[in-house]
Amino acid sequence: QKYYSFGVSGVPRDLHASLVNALTDMGARAIVFDILFAEPAPADALFSESIEKSGNVFLPVAFYIPEKQASSQLIASDHEVLADVIAPLKPGTAGMGHINAEIDTDGKARRIPLFIQRNGILVPQIALLAATKVMGISIDQVRVFEDHLVLSDTLKIPVIDSNSLLVN
Repeated sequence: QKYYSFGVSGVPRDLHASLVNALTDMGARAIVFDILFAEPAPADALFSESIEKSGNVFLPVAFYIPEKQASSQLIASDHEVLADVIAPLKPGTAGMGHINAEIDTDGKARRIPLFIQRNGILVPQIALLAATKVMGISIDQVRVFEDHLVLSDTLKIPVIDSNSLLVN
């Protein structure tokens, strides 16, 4: 199984397209970007074509979450999109997930909300979405409990605050 991770911003979209093509040719099962593609750029059509041809590219969205919002309430309320994927890139993606992280008062990110609600729809964290797709698990069948998520009969993920993964 091959997995690749890149986090480069400010790179022209034709390079992103080349990267997607190369990773697809190398047999990558999932290509996950943590770069926001919220504004149009040259070579968007080329990048979109590469995404669609690959069929396994995941792109991120970011939500505005008020600081006073407790992590246990992240699923319960709707949140506004802070940065969405531009329309030309959406159709060919394998999925879009959020990249939000909770920042503690000391400036450290220790928790990642696994789902954020938008217009009544639960948007999964991008890595969770990609992992479930690679494992052949439908994100719609993930069940959320107070202290864990159930991905399948044999796979559970412990969580805190009913929705967050604790990051070491």
